[in-house]
Amino acid sequence: MSRRPLVVGVGGAVAVALAWYALLWSPQTTSLAKQQQAAAAAEAKLATTRSAAIRQRAGAKDEPVQRAQLDLLKAAIPDNASVGTFILEANDVAVQSGVTILSIAPRAADPKAPAAAAGLVATPVTITASGTYDQVVGFLARLEHMSRLIVVDGMSATAATGGSKVNVSLAARMFSTKAASS
Repeated sequence: MSRRPLVVGVGGAVAVALAWYALLWSPQTTSLAKQQQAAAAAEAKLATTRSAAIRQRAGAKDEPVQRAQLDLLKAAIPDNASVGTFILEANDVAVQSGVTILSIAPRAADPKAPAAAAGLVATPVTITASGTYDQVVGFLARLEHMSRLIVVDGMSATAATGGSKVNVSLAARMFSTKAASS
């Protein structure tokens, strides 16, 4: 008989240990593992957020320079063709160089032109002007330095009647991000 209480006591102790393991230890271990995974994910997100904040602060330092560059690009390649504005600017350039503009003839943009692949609209324009050789060279240099981007693709020059003047015809393109409205 003395063995029975011992077996019952040991069995009870084992039962209590199993119940403690099943009800307390195992769920806490699972919960601890989940919390460790959540902490690791939070640390990774924190590291990503910190690096993004550092990049943003670094970008903020360069923002005035980037804005100035963007403004220059917007002036060089405006949102629309603004043919009238271009004609006024070209006329100012002609007056500054002493050249007489005989004609400025823009044509419809070609949607299949290589510039279209870059999202740009290239509006062909023919400029005919007259002046001395030095005036024409000055006109070309000033055209190159206009705020508006213009690319001269071809040029022909002929002597004007009277001998000292040159008539020049320029085949050029001006760029915008949208086609000219009619």
